[in-house]
Amino acid sequence: VAAKQFAGEGGGEAEGAAEAEEGSADSSASATSAFFAALASAVEVRAEQFNAQGLANLAWAFASVGGAPAPVFEALHVAILPKLREFTGQGLANVAWAFATAGHARALFGPLSSELLSRLDALRAKELAITAWAYATAGVVDAPLFDAIARLATRRLGDFSCQGLANLAWAYASAAHEDAGFVAALGCESGPRLHTFNSQELANTAWAFAVADVRSDECFGPGARFAEMCDRVEWNDKQLNQLHQWSLWRGE
Repeated sequence: VAAKQFAGEGGGEAEGAAEAEEGSADSSASATSAFFAALASAVEVRAEQFNAQGLANLAWAFASVGGAPAPVFEALHVAILPKLREFTGQGLANVAWAFATAGHARALFGPLSSELLSRLDALRAKELAITAWAYATAGVVDAPLFDAIARLATRRLGDFSCQGLANLAWAYASAAHEDAGFVAALGCESGPRLHTFNSQELANTAWAFAVADVRSDECFGPGARFAEMCDRVEWNDKQLNQLHQWSLWRGE
């Protein structure tokens, strides 16, 4: 619990904070760093003593503050494997997200996918999207898992947030997992909601459809609001590059 609290605290101060508060922010950041350094040392030798929820919380917390030394995630990996059946659906998704974000222990994803497949129906929409994103980010292509997520998500697309829809599209394109029907279904659900997408979600969606080579009138057709939204948001360089790739694809 303390680790999760410190991870949230490490998110940074709001912009424009008064100079008088900068010392406090520096002190807080220093305390957070010291706490996680001490926690990392303890986890390396005592990871097996934590229960499933504790292990999921630790992995999430370390990844949220920018990761931890490889031995910490290796210790978590070893402790998690024999307890996978004790994890909740949220815990499994959080573990996948944490290890993908930290870039450690890809070997965990094989056993993790077997556990996920055994109770995928119990995962919420957010957890399905996180799982797909994590596997794509880790570079682990698990066709049975991606097929199962697609089948389940297709029946529940209305439950996904805009971020979830964009993350699913990005994940399937990044993993090069071909499922034109699923990507098209994502377009049908995303199109009417494009006005609520932020710049990252718009860029990821456009890029994903280009990479998957799936046309979507609901998202990009004459009556869609994609072009209108492009004029309303601000883009960073990476997003502009994604849009450029989409534009080239549209012109083919």
